[in-house]
Amino acid sequence: MKNNIIFIVLSIVINVIFLSVVRGFVGMDIACIVAIFLYLIFTYIVFERLKSLKTIQKFTIILIGTLIVHLPQRLINFRSQLVSLPELICELIGIILGYSFFYFGKVGKVVCFNIAIILSFTIYCKNEKIFDLLNYSDFFYKNINLININSVSYSDTNNVKVNGTLFNSNKFIILNIWASSCGSCIAEFPEIDSLYKLSLKTKNIQLLTACILQNQNYKMPYKLVKNKNFSFPVFTIKNWDIVQKFYTMDGVPVTFVIKDNKVLFRGSLLDSWEEILKLASIY
Repeated sequence: MKNNIIFIVLSIVINVIFLSVVRGFVGMDIACIVAIFLYLIFTYIVFERLKSLKTIQKFTIILIGTLIVHLPQRLINFRSQLVSLPELICELIGIILGYSFFYFGKVGKVVCFNIAIILSFTIYCKNEKIFDLLNYSDFFYKNINLININSVSYSDTNNVKVNGTLFNSNKFIILNIWASSCGSCIAEFPEIDSLYKLSLKTKNIQLLTACILQNQNYKMPYKLVKNKNFSFPVFTIKNWDIVQKFYTMDGVPVTFVIKDNKVLFRGSLLDSWEEILKLASIY
């Protein structure tokens, strides 16, 4: 009984504490890789040490940490948790490999370990494609052809609505939507500023940003950008509910490419610039 409790606690610590730290401070891609090997090892140890328990009991102990972290959030709002779906899948893969590692002989152990290495390498190389699919694709979110970019109100530094003139341009407009509480959004500021300065040298590209207000302090985003010595333009959006309703966004940052009030692209910041280069050859 004592060993059972110890392994239940370890199961919770692995996901609630350890993987959460890796996820938050290192990145989701590394968290996925760590999850595969961590659960492979943990599953093997559980099956090796708790031989008196039934198989279903062992799997329950292993899954407790995963269920505590992933299940409640996904039941409440599955789509908003899509970004962490690869990690959940990797945890389950690690559990399956760990069980196979325990069950099969030496050859099976080598095969399982090699599968873990191949999957980890694939995730590391393709993580951006995977996360872009989960964050921006028309399959999970509102088709960009159905998005009315003017359905959300944007305001300037004086808190005056500017929708009528903001997107009514024959230029390609890069619109980066961010939030002051989003660390990955602020981490993009140097790239945003570089692209903004580059856009000033072109005739047909304009870069804008919009911060979703969280405490209705409309001056705060401008001060934040100015204090960090960046010069890109900043507009504000009143609240998160508006963006979620009309753009079906569940997270930030998100970057749109707009031309003549029509959304042509939704994705990451750097991909938006590459997309404009492709679109420029069409228009």
